[in-house]
Amino acid sequence: MHGKKMTAPQTKGKVICWARWYDLGSKLLSFGRDKAIRRKALELAAIRPGEQVLDVGCGTGTLAIAASEAAGETGEVHGVDPSPEMIEVAQKKAARSGRRVRFQMGVIEALPHPDGEFNLVLSSLMLHHLPDDLKEKGFAEVLRVLKPGGRFLAVDFGL
Repeated sequence: MHGKKMTAPQTKGKVICWARWYDLGSKLLSFGRDKAIRRKALELAAIRPGEQVLDVGCGTGTLAIAASEAAGETGEVHGVDPSPEMIEVAQKKAARSGRRVRFQMGVIEALPHPDGEFNLVLSSLMLHHLPDDLKEKGFAEVLRVLKPGGRFLAVDFGL
């Protein structure tokens, strides 16, 4: 980043630009259950050491950073989000935590990754920001980047 302004990719989904307040907003909207929701998501994901994980709509990176602990030193975790502000906050949080997570701008309908790269794709509280046609394209992209037998875990409000 260092002085370069990132430009958000084009998407019909909602792009959140209030990254500095996002974690607090999540805590308030979940009535303080944000950590419990994240713990449950990670439990359901059952990440094994060495797995390749992608967090789609990673926001400020909290779930991806936690996933990197489970994937361990032999695993790899990536996070994508269309918001330059979110990616910037996520990169700073990962650096502070000492966790190795690769964050980049991207959209679910055109994931910047090759076919069959991931064992697991996560999505947390993001899908409700997408119109139905975009969800359909996004799910096709998730399927594309998953390895055969890969898993997809989405945690969201009622869709």
